[in-house]
Amino acid sequence: MNFSLNSVIIELTNQCNLNCKMCIRYSEYYKKYKGTAPAYMPIDLVRNIIDQYSNMNTNSKHIVPQFQGESL
Repeated sequence: MNFSLNSVIIELTNQCNLNCKMCIRYSEYYKKYKGTAPAYMPIDLVRNIIDQYSNMNTNSKHIVPQFQGESL
């Protein structure tokens, strides 16, 4: 299978002090099947993802940090 990644979105934290009704983090499905404790991605893992993506043979490289909600 041949494919090329144009961008990588890294969710650095799932920490949020809001409780928005439209957010998947507060849905019953997420709590039951996918929920995890609030956490931050370890810096070594972030570096590993960036290194691996940098070494890929792609024309375009965009790394987008993603924050689900208000992380303060």
